[in-house]
Amino acid sequence: MISLNRIIIRGVVLILLGCSTKAPPKAAQAFEVSALRSGLLEFRTNGDAYISQTGNQFPYVESGRCVVAGNENNCLWHGFEFLYRSPVQSTLIECKFESNRTQDRASPARYGEANVTGGTFSFVLQGRSGRYVRPQYTTGLKGHPFKTTTWCSREGVEIFRFTLTLIP
Repeated sequence: MISLNRIIIRGVVLILLGCSTKAPPKAAQAFEVSALRSGLLEFRTNGDAYISQTGNQFPYVESGRCVVAGNENNCLWHGFEFLYRSPVQSTLIECKFESNRTQDRASPARYGEANVTGGTFSFVLQGRSGRYVRPQYTTGLKGHPFKTTTWCSREGVEIFRFTLTLIP
């Protein structure tokens, strides 16, 4: 004769074996940022940019030349760099920044917004892994310290944040 305990145990085992669970996504499938560095930026002789000094506060010392809206100026080069791994070939990164004082936004080709304390920019990472460097510059800083915080997101999820303060 089969005992009642044995039937219950077999029933529980069958129920457990019959349950299916979805495996968690593999870590390699997630978007990853590593080795984030922000600070002062320099250029190698071949033109490649790199962070030469990491940190979040620096004296404003013009360290090179830059083109602002078609005009060459003295400026301080700074920026950020990181390594990434992505589950897709093309990854959109959206960034926002806020600063403690107004600034004019410009690119080498043209002036953008004037007298802003914040804004947005974006870029696309190509490939499933690599290194990204974002050169930025400041020119003509006088008076009070300039402090700006930048944070970047992928698909609405913040992936990194940093603050830079320049002291005239």
